[in-house]
Amino acid sequence: HLGDPRTPLVDSVRALVEERTGKRPCGPVRLLTNFRHFGLLMNPNATFTDGRVNPFGVAKIREAVNMLVDREYVKQEIFGGLGAAKYSTMVGVFPDYARYIEVNRALEAKYAFNIEKAKGIIDAEMTTLGATKNADGKWLLPDGKPWKITFMSGTVLSNHDARNAAAAVQQWKKFGIDAE
Repeated sequence: HLGDPRTPLVDSVRALVEERTGKRPCGPVRLLTNFRHFGLLMNPNATFTDGRVNPFGVAKIREAVNMLVDREYVKQEIFGGLGAAKYSTMVGVFPDYARYIEVNRALEAKYAFNIEKAKGIIDAEMTTLGATKNADGKWLLPDGKPWKITFMSGTVLSNHDARNAAAAVQQWKKFGIDAE
């Protein structure tokens, strides 16, 4: 929020504009925020400092995990139909999106929700790392411990980052990845 949380945001915006320009706007305020990207960041180091294997150290696994996120589901169910599915930092309404339309469309196609493609990539790469699957179909790392993904975000579900993380956890669990 801008200013005192007890003051309506539109009034705080008008006061700030007046403070900086000397003139108080009286027309409608149409956009009160900038675009935001709710993304997932993964640790790309091949091993942790204690020597454990990190599957996210493999670029193909990071890419495949992106294919397990149903962005349309997130948009509809988590954000109430608002926003747009994003595959890069560019927003579809900005001129640069159109300027690089071929690149953006290629990214959208490459990382589209595709469980079977992701499964094939993850299975191959995890096997190469020396990981195996247990009887429940969950991956065990070479040290025999389960591959577990822990999200770090806010915990208040009114926070968009927390809701985005919760959606990814839910979807990855359906795939068989131990996530929290």
